[in-house]
Amino acid sequence: MSARFDLTYQRVAVENASPISLTILMYDRLVADIQAAIACMQKMDIEGRCKNINHAFLLLQQLQCGLNMDEGGETAKSLEAFYLYIHSTLLEAQGRNSIQLLQALIERILQVRSAWYQVESERTGSNAQFVGSPNEIQSSSVVRRSVYNTEERPVTSWSA
Repeated sequence: MSARFDLTYQRVAVENASPISLTILMYDRLVADIQAAIACMQKMDIEGRCKNINHAFLLLQQLQCGLNMDEGGETAKSLEAFYLYIHSTLLEAQGRNSIQLLQALIERILQVRSAWYQVESERTGSNAQFVGSPNEIQSSSVVRRSVYNTEERPVTSWSA
């Protein structure tokens, strides 16, 4: 599949996505950024680590800006606390150069991503067209760097 086709598919997918699907895609990219930061830590690539963690901070900012604190009630408050936790953990992991903290963070993000996926599946009555469940992501035919660990595994290919 050509890179141009991939970009066209991604653009159309994002343009037609529901707000929940966009949130799931942002979670996918957040995990990919953290995984890339882990790979950079393993290679002692400080610049790459900082670049990926900084991009993760930008994604977190977008997620936080999307919260409707007036109408979102306890869910919005919980998500805000979760995003602040991610932010502080990213800072701590970067300062301590801790792969373990980042790996634990990925697990938590994927748990919340699974909840978003379930909500979207229930809302649409079927699986979202371009947003995969964690199992579907692992069995995808597109091979990219893993969002689950440092081994090569299939994952979604959306990027921000």
